[in-house]
Amino acid sequence: MTTDDFSFRVLDWAMVACGAVLGLLWKSQSDRIKEHYEQHTERADEIDKKHDAISGELRQVELLVAGEYVKRNEVKDLFGAVFTKLDKIEALLHTKVDK
Repeated sequence: MTTDDFSFRVLDWAMVACGAVLGLLWKSQSDRIKEHYEQHTERADEIDKKHDAISGELRQVELLVAGEYVKRNEVKDLFGAVFTKLDKIEALLHTKVDK
């Protein structure tokens, strides 16, 4: 065996060792990525379920709006009648005090 053959064998074993180390690193990183993906997938499924539940609740909400509104003229007439009554009451009170 010559020194060149020995050098190539050492280089071959070094390449095998580097390949094994890189393979282990690749495997560990791909496992971590898979775990991360699964966690996020589970979380996304939970969020989707909550979203669907909230959407269902929102579909059940009814907006109640008045069928008829009081018109401005009706309010004016009502306040006019109230103030007329108040004026009569005030007049009656003044006549009682004067007696």
